[in-house]
Amino acid sequence: MGLIGSTEWVEELEDTLRAHVVAYINEEARFLVRASVAAAPVAQAAAARATRAVSDPVGPGTVYDVWLKAHNGDTTALTMGNLGGGSDFSGFYHHLGIPSGGIGFDGPDGIYHSMYDSYDWMTRFGDPAYKAHRAGAQLVAVIMSRLANSELLPLDYAAFGTEMDGLVAQLDSGIVKKQWTQSVSTQPLKDALDRFTAWHARSEPRATTRWRPEQWTPPAPRR
Repeated sequence: MGLIGSTEWVEELEDTLRAHVVAYINEEARFLVRASVAAAPVAQAAAARATRAVSDPVGPGTVYDVWLKAHNGDTTALTMGNLGGGSDFSGFYHHLGIPSGGIGFDGPDGIYHSMYDSYDWMTRFGDPAYKAHRAGAQLVAVIMSRLANSELLPLDYAAFGTEMDGLVAQLDSGIVKKQWTQSVSTQPLKDALDRFTAWHARSEPRATTRWRPEQWTPPAPRR
């Protein structure tokens, strides 16, 4: 069925989703060894901060600790991928613009979406103690609880502006290579992005800096 079911569902409930949904978390990936998290630019900070609150299934320490160790302690190397396509977040993210993220735990297997992708294989070989599954569920729970309890949604729209600036730079490079500079200009788009980022900087200064998980304190739950 591909994405037909989720896409039709999103289209059918578009008005309700636009009115009531602030984020969508996709959890259809494998759960094996290494944490794998991708998210929309506005949601990457929230996802990254959640890694400090969950124990890694292999360890030692939290998912964040293992992530940092894999990059030899270099916090500047802790980058997170953007969402592409081909999964059920597509309708939410690409069609309605709802901030989305995808969580899984990668590892060598070769059985994904095959006839061997079964409960039996996962129990015997993939994640016998279901530690990765537990960690994945905990990551989602932390992200969702913070989204639900924060007075201000922990979504970083300045990061969206920064990401778009980089993409526009790539577009400019392509325009130059095609020798279209006399007929195509991205300046109106750049001006719009400048206004977008400036407005966000005024409305929420904390979100204009690059996310740093080690500097974040969870908000107190609403009573």
